[in-house]
Amino acid sequence: MLIAVTGCLSPEPTQEGRLYVRTLIDGKDTLYIRGDSMWFVHHAYQLPGKWAGESLPTYINQEQEWMVEWNGTISDVIKIENPDSALPDYGSWNGENMMIKFYTPSYGQAEVQEYPSVENDYTLVLALDDVEPHGAHWFYIDIDWDETSN
Repeated sequence: MLIAVTGCLSPEPTQEGRLYVRTLIDGKDTLYIRGDSMWFVHHAYQLPGKWAGESLPTYINQEQEWMVEWNGTISDVIKIENPDSALPDYGSWNGENMMIKFYTPSYGQAEVQEYPSVENDYTLVLALDDVEPHGAHWFYIDIDWDETSN
């Protein structure tokens, strides 16, 4: 029996932003990014990176591999190695000055729940939902921001 662990077969988009994340999702998860720290909260189905008995990393900027460790439904916190990829901890951020592109299979849904702000301690909150009932799929997130707007 052959089991495909790759999820979707579409080619990976080119990184355009300062921070690029690629993660395998089967269900519903929330990704939090604050400064140079990143973590998941899991809500339904399989944990990110888990599929068909395999544990696959989440990739940060195509060069950093994060083998996510879990304590219940909350992951460990990873430090983003590239200091240029740390989200700003000042200013006012929204869809005008922080561009976030999601690349998912046609049935995957991803959205910004919260942009970084003083009210949420400058945390970007992203909802990832693989609504297709049969299998996990790769989600690609490309984040860029314009510091001159603040």
